[in-house]
Amino acid sequence: MKNQRVPKHNQKVGALGEELAARVLTKSDWKVVDRNWNCKYGEIDLIAERSGALAFVEVKTRLSTGSGSGAGQVNARKIRNLKRAISTYLEQEKPNDFYRLQMLVCEVHFCRNNPIPQVSIYRIEGF
Repeated sequence: MKNQRVPKHNQKVGALGEELAARVLTKSDWKVVDRNWNCKYGEIDLIAERSGALAFVEVKTRLSTGSGSGAGQVNARKIRNLKRAISTYLEQEKPNDFYRLQMLVCEVHFCRNNPIPQVSIYRIEGF
C-alpha cells in the first residue's frame, strides 16, 4: 500500500477518539504512559499500565456503521504489525516493572442520534 495521506477531518476524528479512549482507560484505573508511539511497523495509539500489566491499545473511531465496526477492522495483518511494533517498543523502551502484556482494541462510536459517544474495549486473545 502506498503512503497515503489521511484527510485532516479523519485525523481530527481519530485524535478525538484517542482522547476519549484515554479518558475511559483512566476511569478504569489505567495510567496512560505513552501515546502515538511510532516505529517502522506502525503506530501504537495508546500504551497504558495498571496493576503489573502493560496494555497496548489500538483505537478505532467511527462516525457511522457504514464501514463496519472499528474492532472488526483489526484484522490478522494489523495484529501482526501491532505485535512487531510492540516487540520494538519493548526492545527500545525496556519497561522493567511489567510481567503481563495485553493488546486491547478500543472502539469509539459517535452516534448521530446520541450526543454521548459509545466506547467499548475488547481484549485481543492469544497475545
